[in-house]
Amino acid sequence: MSLSKEITVKPGQLENSICRNKDCKNPFFIKVYVLKKIPKIISGASKNIIQPIELYICKKCGELNPEMTPDGVLSKDN
Repeated sequence: MSLSKEITVKPGQLENSICRNKDCKNPFFIKVYVLKKIPKIISGASKNIIQPIELYICKKCGELNPEMTPDGVLSKDN
């Protein structure tokens, strides 16, 4: 017996995510990537592995949206 329930939601019923920059508030974003190096000693591969991680920046001001950024992706050095 399955307890899951199908929910139908129309896009117009959902709230837009907007730029968090108080001077911008733009609702449009561009997909960008940060490339993380996985050392070969950790991965067991013959060479380092490059892992792309998808992020979104505001199309208007370039602000990185923290709501769409996985925890720990950006180090303090970025």
